[in-house]
Amino acid sequence: MNSLKIFNLYEDNVLKKSGVKMKPTIKYVVYHQIDLENKSKNIEVQNIYGEGLNIYINEIIKEVLTIENFGQFKIASLTTEIVALVLELCKSDKVIEEKTNRIVERLTKKEKEAQKKIAHLGKNILQGSLIQTKLYDSNNFYYLIAKVEHNGFVDENDQEDHIGLPKEKRTLRTALFILNKEYEIEDIKLYDTHTGIVKYWKVDFLELEPVRTESFNTNKSFAKFDLILKQNLYKQSKEDYWALRNNLITYYRTNESFDYQDFKQKIFSDHIVKGNINIDKIETKFDKVFDKKEFDQKFDISKEELKARLKKKYDINEHMDLFIKDAVDGQPNIIHSFKESNQKYLKIKLENEELYERFKIRK
Repeated sequence: MNSLKIFNLYEDNVLKKSGVKMKPTIKYVVYHQIDLENKSKNIEVQNIYGEGLNIYINEIIKEVLTIENFGQFKIASLTTEIVALVLELCKSDKVIEEKTNRIVERLTKKEKEAQKKIAHLGKNILQGSLIQTKLYDSNNFYYLIAKVEHNGFVDENDQEDHIGLPKEKRTLRTALFILNKEYEIEDIKLYDTHTGIVKYWKVDFLELEPVRTESFNTNKSFAKFDLILKQNLYKQSKEDYWALRNNLITYYRTNESFDYQDFKQKIFSDHIVKGNINIDKIETKFDKVFDKKEFDQKFDISKEELKARLKKKYDINEHMDLFIKDAVDGQPNIIHSFKESNQKYLKIKLENEELYERFKIRK
């Protein structure tokens, strides 16, 4: 761990001219480099020890304050380490380096533990820099913890390998604590540029709990989007309805986490409209539901909740019921109905040889 610099260089005007919704004053910024391998490497962002880093960190803060696609979390206890440190730092008018260092030390420890768990998968937690910022306005205190992952590059001047802070396409992992003037935590917003917020960050490092459970978010969001498709497409174009609904189900089934932009792209981008419908209006209705924030903008998808939603029971006749465990609507190769001699029947594709033999008509 290398604590580079404490900044007290920001004025009210900096953020008030930035167009962000929150316009707090920055009290201070503390910047650390995190090195999980304990190796000495060049960390660069233009003139890192001068104005270059100052501008870079200012851009990071403005970027974080404009984020809307976040997950909302709550504290498990006031005595958990990061929460206790954030409270102490917010109550102090000055930087307490011992406290900011402890935050970095905890993150380093938890990243090393997480690295051991994923090493066998050939994956690595990237090195990065940790930015801690205290801000305030007339109503609140804010404490921001943000990790920026480093990128590798070859310097054209010395042809040597370097590690740097990326100016574009940054990978950010952030936690924004919002406190009132009585130093009570009112809200905690987490963000990750990856699709989901990784477990070691939200649980192991920060020790936070989601305000809304995975089950709630999965059920609420799926139900809202499913209803839009049903109300706006089912009667107008069943072909488009089943295709988009299958995209909806596939997204929830195959993705570990929900991220709205990724979600919308996978639902609509490859869909070829078949009926006389306005697909842009459907997308707009999706946007309006998302903007109401009745569920988190980012959350882990509960597979159990999805399975529960897709289970259906149908009365076939007085002798039997049909239980469907997964979505098969709109898939006639699996199940479909037909008429014969004025009687209604179901035709179901079987993969169970014993069942096939059991009901096979013997001649």
